[in-house]
Amino acid sequence: MLVLSICVLNVCLGEAMSDANEQQPWNRMDGETDKAYRAFDVYLRLGPDRSIAAAFKAAGHRGTNRHWEAWSSKYDWPARASAYDDHLIAKTRAVHEDLSSEIVSAAKRGTLSAIHKCTQLIESSTSLHGVSMALSSLTQTIQRLEPQDTAAPVGRVVVSFQDDDDV
Repeated sequence: MLVLSICVLNVCLGEAMSDANEQQPWNRMDGETDKAYRAFDVYLRLGPDRSIAAAFKAAGHRGTNRHWEAWSSKYDWPARASAYDDHLIAKTRAVHEDLSSEIVSAAKRGTLSAIHKCTQLIESSTSLHGVSMALSSLTQTIQRLEPQDTAAPVGRVVVSFQDDDDV
């Protein structure tokens, strides 16, 4: 799981670096002063429930925020922040989909490995006890994978044997 986390982090950092090279609405606008952009950054970081008053207070200012109100209007802070929120949602969704896909792939590989091991145990077993142990191992593996699966849970596997003479 550590390797997967590192890969996801690299993907996110790589995308963030490429975003910095492109002109995005949340990047500094032409003519926007340092003070105005720093104020916008405080506003932006407050998240979807942001307000100019809350950003002004978060920046440690007191009194009136008339400059911030003017900058917000002039540089269209609400629309820029909304674009940034949409961007983060899309990135989060993409990372979630990548992780979900990786989890399903890992589960499939684990299941195939467990089936292969059980098949080997069954083929090499000379007693029903060995077959029972192999099937129990397979059932446990499937049950561990259930949190990632939306199918009905596996309660137990029941295997019955018939002697050829009884048929």
